[in-house]
Amino acid sequence: MGKEREMDTNVLKTFIAVCEYSGFSAAAKELGYTQSTVSSQIKQLEKELDVRLFDRYYHKINLTEKGVLVLQQARNILKAQAKMLDSLNSAESIEGEIRLSMSSSVCSRYFKNDFLRFHHQYPEIKVEITENGTEQMFDKLRKNETDLVFTLDRHIYDSDFIICAEQEEQVHFIAAADNPVADCSWKLSEISQNEFVLTEQAMSYRKILNETLASQSLEIRPVLEIGNPLQICELVKNSSLLSFLPDFISEKYMKDEIRTCECEHTHENVLEKVRAMMPDEDLVYDVAELFKVFGDSTRTNILMALFESEMCVCDIGALLNMTKSAISHQLRILRQSKLVKSRKCGKEVFYSLADEHVIKIFEMAIEHVKE
Repeated sequence: MGKEREMDTNVLKTFIAVCEYSGFSAAAKELGYTQSTVSSQIKQLEKELDVRLFDRYYHKINLTEKGVLVLQQARNILKAQAKMLDSLNSAESIEGEIRLSMSSSVCSRYFKNDFLRFHHQYPEIKVEITENGTEQMFDKLRKNETDLVFTLDRHIYDSDFIICAEQEEQVHFIAAADNPVADCSWKLSEISQNEFVLTEQAMSYRKILNETLASQSLEIRPVLEIGNPLQICELVKNSSLLSFLPDFISEKYMKDEIRTCECEHTHENVLEKVRAMMPDEDLVYDVAELFKVFGDSTRTNILMALFESEMCVCDIGALLNMTKSAISHQLRILRQSKLVKSRKCGKEVFYSLADEHVIKIFEMAIEHVKE
């Protein structure tokens, strides 16, 4: 017997959304996911089913034959699931237990109001919440000692865990309202020279800060590390110390006591790599001149016509309702730009696109505009 496959219905919902909204980014926006999450879930589904679901070309995707079949079955599965849940909900109240793991800051941000609504809707479900560090939470998840993890961490994108829902949170440097640092925009190398109080190394937003600093060969050595971010806010508002926290933690202090520090963040490793790959100015100028040629609607019409068929000046003039002299003038510009070539047949001259490069440029432009 073959190995049974467990299918996550959330992944099926993502797949259906990609099909219905004709793209990964549109589906991500509709579902409240990041595009990388949508892409990861589609890859997961293709791996589980051992089929290719989409043919990808530039920014466009099309369902494969097997993709069409999977789409039909996915819709049937979700309809059956919805019908089953409706039957269960209408029959009697749901009972059971759900175990949640999260940090104290996440708990205070998201769960205090949501729990009351949840308890009102499902009074027979017992909820158990434990506060843990990131690694502890995921260790409990692996050991089946918790059912759901609420985290600010990003490393789950590279794991076997399933993301049920997500949303973005803003993170800023913060300082006391009367701290001069809060009045200016700073480079990361400048703001990192101040004294900091930070969360412990294992905290997710501390990891984000360390990764950003490391990308520019910088380091912050805090004068104090505290696990409780609310205590950090109290210290910052009464001192010259700076910190780095999510906005939802520091927001209640924002009116009068704490302000965010604007930081100009550049990724030096990325800049160095891109600088090395940038073409010289002469080539950039030639490319810009080429795009100027495409910027004229008459020339674009001529190229669109030649995209379909080889044509003579008379044919192009009749198609565009223009004089032969006007068409000849534009064709001369297109030939100088190496976009069009010509051949003689007796007394007639026929024009066509110069090479495969021009054809590809137009194919990609048409696909891009149609999206």
